[in-house]
Amino acid sequence: MVKVIVNKGDQLKRKRYSKNKKKAWRKKTQINDVEEHLEDQRREERYGGPLEEREDQELMFIDVGDESEKKPVVPVTFAVDTKPGHIEGFKPRTKKQTEKPLRCHQYLGGFQGAKTPHKEKTKIDRQNAVAKQQQSTSEVRTKRKNLAAREAMRVKHTELPKKRKRMKIGKGMLLDWNCDKWASDSDELVKRCKVNGVEEDFVEQIVDYHSKISGERMFKVPGVRYQKTSALPAVKVAEAGQSYNPTFDDHQVLLEKAIRQQGKHSRIDERYESATTKMFPTIDKAPTEESWLAEMSEGLPTANDNEEEEESDEEEGEQESEATVTGKRTTERKTQKQRKKEFKQKFKERKQLLAKERRIRESSVYRIKTINKEIKENEKILKCRQAARKAYHEQKKSKPLRLGKEKFQAEDIAVSLGTELKGSLRSVRPACNLLEERFKNLQRRNLIEPRVRVKHPKPKLKKTVMKKDHKALLYQIEKMVEEKMG
Repeated sequence: MVKVIVNKGDQLKRKRYSKNKKKAWRKKTQINDVEEHLEDQRREERYGGPLEEREDQELMFIDVGDESEKKPVVPVTFAVDTKPGHIEGFKPRTKKQTEKPLRCHQYLGGFQGAKTPHKEKTKIDRQNAVAKQQQSTSEVRTKRKNLAAREAMRVKHTELPKKRKRMKIGKGMLLDWNCDKWASDSDELVKRCKVNGVEEDFVEQIVDYHSKISGERMFKVPGVRYQKTSALPAVKVAEAGQSYNPTFDDHQVLLEKAIRQQGKHSRIDERYESATTKMFPTIDKAPTEESWLAEMSEGLPTANDNEEEEESDEEEGEQESEATVTGKRTTERKTQKQRKKEFKQKFKERKQLLAKERRIRESSVYRIKTINKEIKENEKILKCRQAARKAYHEQKKSKPLRLGKEKFQAEDIAVSLGTELKGSLRSVRPACNLLEERFKNLQRRNLIEPRVRVKHPKPKLKKTVMKKDHKALLYQIEKMVEEKMG
């Protein structure tokens, strides 16, 4: 878009055009400066290129003619002759009749020494082109050889081991079964470093750098990965009382354990019941109005208490009136002398305390034996605590941890009563569900978190209510129907 400035008095206004169409772009845009620049550029190309890029030899040179066209000098004998051309080897110079070129075509040939845009290929140029082509073909061949070598190395390191695994032994393929399949390049690098006499402090750094550059770096695996989540066995050995034909004593021991477990469950149920149902009294023990009034009025002041309070208030008022009449303060003000005395006393006590602390600190040198005894006792206490902490952690490994919001609850002991015991395996019935037992075992060994079955609440039934206006209308309609029927 072109900005046109029009003088209109003292004010300068800018003429504006619409910019929303390409028609305005072509019509109102001036490209004279661009065309002039391109015309200058074309003119310079016709003259042999810009002067800044041309060399001095191209602009200024001495024309000595073509050396190949020079002829050997022939000795000329001068003689008087009236007719030109009589002497042998002499030709008179004749002026050629040539027409002058048009002035408009004077720059078509370009300046002297200018490079031609398309130079014709000579024999030497063709030879150079052939040599260049041969060189490029040789480079391509070398590149292909390098690529082939790389491909062979890749096949050797990646695909050949896979083929060896697939091939059967006995076809003349010798495999090195004694080599360490899990050994890494770092072990060989460490051996080379030791052979070359590298210090041990720098060996680890060299191995890390080599593994980082080669891309074979083995990342550190956390130590917890190989630790078991629990010390409990995967399959728990059943107790002796759970056998299909146990002894009397083993069966009684298992029954006692089951009874203790049931007692624990019953105590938990009683606790919930006492916290909910038993907190509210029954009808015969419910509070009455009289008991409620006595309980609410407990601690409130009575008539006798009011009389005593009034008497105490009167005595306090008399004392205050006496104090106002005399004009004396209830608390006496300290004088400046008393304050200075108190400050000196406090400063003296502080000084004595600091001196006492210094004496105790200096005399502690003579308590070296007692201090050593105290240190030894503290070390013993610390060791005992460490051992107890270690034992606690070891014991904790054989117990289920708190992995989620739900607490682990052990399953009931599978026990058969005395009447349910059978003498043969054929008539024995399973005392527990095997799938449930495996699921609890995984929870006990901290492999999965304890879970509870989610109970989806039933959707609430929608309550339908009829408006009063609708009821009135229905009543009127029913009344009208009864009248018509009657």
